[in-house]
Amino acid sequence: MMKSIQFFVLVMFLGCSGTNDKNQQTIISIDAGAGVLDSLNLNRFSLGTLKLASIRLDSLGRGKADLSLTEPTMCYFTLLNEGYEFYLSPGDKIRINIGKENSGSNHSVVYSGSGSGFNNFLAVRRKEINKVSRSRINPKLTTEKYLFKIDSFKNVLARGADNFSDTANVSDEVLGLVKRMNQVDIAAFKLEHVLMLESYSLYEQTLARDAGQAIVPFIPPQGFEKVGDEIPLDSEVLKIGYAQYRHLLFLGLTHGIYNPAYDVMTWETEKTFFPAKSEKLIEARPYPADIKEYLMAANVNYWMGIYGLSNPSVDSIYFSFIEKFSTSVYYPELKAVFNKWETIAPGKQAPTITGLTTEEKLIKLSELKGRVIYIDVWATWCAPCREEFPHMKNLQKEFANNEKVVFLNVSVDSNIEAWKKMVASGKTPAGLHIVNDGSIYGDYLISGIPHYILIDQQGKIVNADAARPSSGKAGEDIKNLIQ
Repeated sequence: MMKSIQFFVLVMFLGCSGTNDKNQQTIISIDAGAGVLDSLNLNRFSLGTLKLASIRLDSLGRGKADLSLTEPTMCYFTLLNEGYEFYLSPGDKIRINIGKENSGSNHSVVYSGSGSGFNNFLAVRRKEINKVSRSRINPKLTTEKYLFKIDSFKNVLARGADNFSDTANVSDEVLGLVKRMNQVDIAAFKLEHVLMLESYSLYEQTLARDAGQAIVPFIPPQGFEKVGDEIPLDSEVLKIGYAQYRHLLFLGLTHGIYNPAYDVMTWETEKTFFPAKSEKLIEARPYPADIKEYLMAANVNYWMGIYGLSNPSVDSIYFSFIEKFSTSVYYPELKAVFNKWETIAPGKQAPTITGLTTEEKLIKLSELKGRVIYIDVWATWCAPCREEFPHMKNLQKEFANNEKVVFLNVSVDSNIEAWKKMVASGKTPAGLHIVNDGSIYGDYLISGIPHYILIDQQGKIVNADAARPSSGKAGEDIKNLIQ
């Protein structure tokens, strides 16, 4: 079967001296060979992925995209879950040849035409990075072994840069870009390790809190104490759209803003205000203006993804960003995300949900109108979902004889037999059980499960990200809606 590739164009354009102000046609040609691909999606990436065009490849596996660029930019596409990054300048005419490697399912990517030397170097660089960095996010890896990996990583990057500098016709500007990309990759390599350890520490703190034990704060291991200070604040690399730099900046946001402000003892009472709190912390830092703008936008985007508009603090930081950065390049993307969330904001008519019962009877959400509906989106393979079952059963007992309340359990299992077996076992809570085709993810902008939704008797959304049964708040929320 022929497949499609995702093609990402990172269009935060870099300002360079001598660049023409007028748009120049830049042509990207694809030659994948017959029967390998049938289409590609051309996108750009800033806070997320934005589609530019869908391109059909002909019977020979060839296609072409025309872009109008004013400044250089990095581009990125994925093929079989692997990323391939390349560099474009205005007026470039570049061909990307995609072939099969002898080793099996892997693909080879070779560039020709404008800038091919640099882009073929980036392709080799990617392979070398993957070799060294494979399995680096490993909780069993000691700090000493990780430091050794970092040294190996540095050596690979330095050796690659030295070899590339010996190539004829390499400009100082490009060599400088390679060195700055190396700095970014090394900083990300180190910070990923610290964040992994930090995440485990926060998890252990939660367990200790629940057990009434003393909370042990996280202390970075020796050699990683100031890893956050090693993040380069490089406006030019941000503009050019190097994907790893944006990844690094978000790692820095997590390590430097979110995690230090998180208090396991007060989280449940403070989480409503956390998006606005993080905004103020970012604003107080002495970041360069364009990096601060990106981090503020990333903060809004992140919390909209977590809470949607059910948290009033998210609404607040969204409009605050617009006020502060009215002409921001990130505004159209944030507005599009905000508009999506508005469709499932409190008071909006709930999008339809359909599914089959274990007897394969079709059930629609509209059939339940007139009752308060508490929805549990779950799957048999989801351990946190199953951990909520005892709490859900207790919640259901509160409304056992109330016909004005219905509990709708929506499974997103692809293994229907496994779902039927678990429901039949009696391990699941009571209520109405249906299996959904996965459309509920997109309709309700669900990023993970378990996920809970509360709908009133008029079929309108009360909360698209409702309280979990284990929170102790769900029962009161339901009672307040019964008419």
